[in-house]
Amino acid sequence: MEQQVGKAQVYEADDVVREIMQRQDELEQLTEEVKGRRAAAGGGAAAAQAELEAATASAFALQVEMQKCIDEERYEDAATKRDMLQVVQAKAGKAKAALGEWGVGEGAAVSYRYAVGQCVAHADGWTGVVCGMDASCCEGEGWREAHGAGFAERGENQPFYHVLPDVAECPLVVDGNQCYVAYVAEERLSAPEPPATWAEVHGRDRVVAHPFLDRLFYGADGEGNWVPSKALRNKYKLDRKDVYVPGAEIEYEGEDIDPNIPPEEL
Repeated sequence: MEQQVGKAQVYEADDVVREIMQRQDELEQLTEEVKGRRAAAGGGAAAAQAELEAATASAFALQVEMQKCIDEERYEDAATKRDMLQVVQAKAGKAKAALGEWGVGEGAAVSYRYAVGQCVAHADGWTGVVCGMDASCCEGEGWREAHGAGFAERGENQPFYHVLPDVAECPLVVDGNQCYVAYVAEERLSAPEPPATWAEVHGRDRVVAHPFLDRLFYGADGEGNWVPSKALRNKYKLDRKDVYVPGAEIEYEGEDIDPNIPPEEL
């Protein structure tokens, strides 16, 4: 979508720019809503992390509001904000304690075996591209029951990945306008161990195909993995990392990428 916006702006297509940006805003809003519902229903480290992030943001906002009330000598309102702040801080404390029970310390990052854009193979034989991850299973009870109690040997307290499956190997399941995105426990995925690369093991002509790939990624890199778009990097706080085929230029959307251009300008 960002690329479409850029092209439309070049050609001064204002109506197209507005339409695409509106679609992008709607997509981001829906993504956050789904993430929130999953975190609330799923429990585990991911839910605790989501609760901590929400409580921290609310606490900061309440502190600002309380200080404003004090500056304006509205002490009764300041006391109300203080009481609300104490409740939010208590929630944050419980979330921190829950993270400790799951083995995740305050401020510690969850260790993910796979990265956004990495090509992976599923235990059932199909391949795909990672487009997101959760610290633990964020699906609700219904999803867990449908997959059986033993769907993961390591249980729910392991990273789960959103994976775009190759349409040639795993037919898309269409629900309205939604194309299929798999939700997979880390133990069910595998990838070539470095220094081996996906391109070396599967061949450079073996490219995963899925309708969402050109919306979320710029294209395949020199190792056969996919380069996340700026929006996807921002969502998961990732740095731009391009891997080129030795002696060759890589193309995204038909445009040569100059390696001298700073990543933030791409």
